[in-house]
Amino acid sequence: MAEEFMIGIAAIWAALALGLIPAMTLFIGRIAFMTLDADNAAKFLRVAFQIYYLMLACFSGFATALLAIPRPIEAAMMALIAVMALYGRYWLLPIAHNLDDLRIQNRPPGQTTGEGAAARTDIASEIANANHDDVEDLGEEARLEAMRTEELSIQRALIKVQSRSSFIAVIQITFGITVVVRLAIV
Repeated sequence: MAEEFMIGIAAIWAALALGLIPAMTLFIGRIAFMTLDADNAAKFLRVAFQIYYLMLACFSGFATALLAIPRPIEAAMMALIAVMALYGRYWLLPIAHNLDDLRIQNRPPGQTTGEGAAARTDIASEIANANHDDVEDLGEEARLEAMRTEELSIQRALIKVQSRSSFIAVIQITFGITVVVRLAIV
């Protein structure tokens, strides 16, 4: 009886962890960018993802502790979800924040996040329309090209971090579904 109760409580924690992943990645991020300007949405999501990873690790950790003796396979899967959440929180998130800080730091003066596409077009048109007779303009052209190249490198690195995070989320969802189904069936 006590074992069944522990498994039932663990199933609730596993379901909470499973529900948290798509809620955060699919809904909260999109709603933040739809309702807030890009700078404020990024600030909000920085804090929200820190809390998300910790909540996911805690929910998964609770389920792991409750399942350790009666269901060791499910406990191991929940432990892996918790470890992946901690990896995201303490490894991927700081890398993403540092890259985002670099991206913001390397913006042309006076540019805000919302002006990204327009600024890239402006930089390209400035380079294309630069007066090549003046050495000073060539220096400005080179500076703009260097900024554009660095911004692209930072964006590529951010995409790599985000795709690694997405891959981990898919694995976590797969493990979470497996655990919840196994707890419901067996």
